[in-house]
Amino acid sequence: MSCEKCLPVLELYLDGELDTQASDFVSAHLSACPSCAEAYRRLTREQELFLSYQCDVEPAPSFWEQTQARIAEEKNARGSAPFVRLKDWLAVSFNAFNTPRFSPTLTIALLVVAVGITVGVMKRLSSNQQVREMTAVTQNGDSDPQPPRQDKDTTPSSPASGNDEVSQIGKTADHDRREGGSRNSLARGSRNLSSVFEEGARQSSRNPVTRRRPTPDELVREAEQKYMAAIALLSHDVKRRRSRLAPETAERFQQTLASIDRTIAGTSRAVREHPSDPVAAQYMLTAYAKKVEILRQMASF
Repeated sequence: MSCEKCLPVLELYLDGELDTQASDFVSAHLSACPSCAEAYRRLTREQELFLSYQCDVEPAPSFWEQTQARIAEEKNARGSAPFVRLKDWLAVSFNAFNTPRFSPTLTIALLVVAVGITVGVMKRLSSNQQVREMTAVTQNGDSDPQPPRQDKDTTPSSPASGNDEVSQIGKTADHDRREGGSRNSLARGSRNLSSVFEEGARQSSRNPVTRRRPTPDELVREAEQKYMAAIALLSHDVKRRRSRLAPETAERFQQTLASIDRTIAGTSRAVREHPSDPVAAQYMLTAYAKKVEILRQMASF
């Protein structure tokens, strides 16, 4: 080993960080080279000098405990930073709703009640439909299917002719109203309508529809579609009544609606980016509910 290769690894040799083969080479070179041996002795004296020093200042025992606690707090804060920023941004956006009679707490409560009613109605309709299907299947299994009753004034009912019979019922009812009405015509219409309903029940019992429980995402989308439909109807009504509003009032309402639209756009984007975040969905539906409330106020003038 040459001096150029030995000098750079002297500190590693002194600290015992070289492998066995490299240590043997360095030891052999130090025994044969006086200059490298002198450099090694100088490093040894420096190390002994440093080890002879003692630290006079020792940190308090509570110092390390406080340091570890702060590190844990920063890790937790860093992990929840995206949701905190989203909540702060939504809170700043909703602070722009400075219109009269606006109560965020009441609006959120109404929204929760509306969503709860929607879920309850959907579950009730689903359970009723299942009960009807089971009843129809049981009745068809216990008794032989009877052919639809044929009167002299009616034709056999079938799925293909159901719409024609309904149209004929409407025409018969219109004719009876123009002519003053008669009991025989009403009886014919009732028999036709009964045959249509009976045939529809038989078809539904033959092909039962399997319903599944909607997911939270589907409920949110359905609520959003209902809000959008209500907003469209109210906007059409507001356009017809816009002339009744004072210019200052109309301008204030327009500014509020523009702020709500920006919030709806932002919350919708947040829902698309975080579909599993219930807070973003709640803020989005709250914004829709607020827009419906503002449009109702405008339509009430």
